[in-house]
Amino acid sequence: MEIHCISEQANASLKPSATRSLPKEEKAVFMSCCRHLPMSSESSVLTLLAPGLLGPQPDLIRMPDEDRPLSPHLRRLLSRASWQTQDRQDWLEKLFRLFGFEPAICCQPPVAAITARQDGLDAEAGVWLRADPVHLKIDMDRALMSDSDELQLQNKEAEALLATLNGHFAEDGLRFEMGDASRWYVQLASPANMLATDIYRVRGQNVLAFLPGGEEAQKWRHVLNEMQMLLHSHEVNLQRETTGRQTVNSVWFWGQGCLPEKPATKAWERVFSDDALVQSLAGFCAIPCSPLAEFSSSDVTGRQLLVIDDFALPAITNDVYVWSGLIAQYDHALFKGLEQTLRHNKTFTLAIDALDGRLARITRKQMRRWWRRSKSLPNLITNH
Repeated sequence: MEIHCISEQANASLKPSATRSLPKEEKAVFMSCCRHLPMSSESSVLTLLAPGLLGPQPDLIRMPDEDRPLSPHLRRLLSRASWQTQDRQDWLEKLFRLFGFEPAICCQPPVAAITARQDGLDAEAGVWLRADPVHLKIDMDRALMSDSDELQLQNKEAEALLATLNGHFAEDGLRFEMGDASRWYVQLASPANMLATDIYRVRGQNVLAFLPGGEEAQKWRHVLNEMQMLLHSHEVNLQRETTGRQTVNSVWFWGQGCLPEKPATKAWERVFSDDALVQSLAGFCAIPCSPLAEFSSSDVTGRQLLVIDDFALPAITNDVYVWSGLIAQYDHALFKGLEQTLRHNKTFTLAIDALDGRLARITRKQMRRWWRRSKSLPNLITNH
């Protein structure tokens, strides 16, 4: 069933769950799914990576019953699944591991170089650093970062802002480039001795706790302050204020690195995602990648990866009502079709990873466990 009308608002080492240990033959298939080993040509495995899928905890547990999303298909899938615990990994490390990169690359993923290549920039030379435009909401002693999608920055606006930054920082040897309106870059001759936090971790958070660190922290914080002053009085932002739109009042440095070597083997036969980084990783690894709207559960063959990041921000910010709305939409648009496919396709396996330290695996055999009644989402969160 194809995905339609999805809201825009909104690892390595596995050990058996304490609640149940799988038979050897089931565990073998499970491990092959998670570690991406070659499988029978007759088998099809879909791995769904959806951080935040299991909700804002503990706010979901306190949510009144009448406000919780019904989500019958997702609850049935998770209630009949086999669960395994796994090492917790953050979003970026998990993504790079899923695409088969070496552990050293996964620990410090060169996001900027990967996405710069996908954006058509010459990423083969030098060190690349993302410098993404953001809006910081100053609130008492906090500076909260808004979701970059809310900016809806236009190309002409981004070009005008970058022209001002490049004119000011030319003497410092810094040149900013645009991949698209929401992705800005700095190309460096050598790595900056700076510790930077990836933007996925600071969305909706107080950024004062995540400012650049390391030996060159003072230098890059000074650059950041100068940029904020230039952006504050820029004509683009003055015009945006008059029309009630968020201003671009800062940038976020992250994702530093050089273009790595390609993984020796392709981890997936096809990838589906609307996330720019996932699309860039698939492009770098020469794996076909399509938007979510083109996914159909009845067409899964071989090993496929489906990545949805819509749940992450409401889970981070504990916005349980936005999360609930997304769950309801995806339950009908995605999980209903996956449940139907599992009931009728004996060679299909679904693995669901919400980046919460657990992985659920569902097959047709498990879907026939009719005696396992559907649990509520709070129960599924706390009891596995």
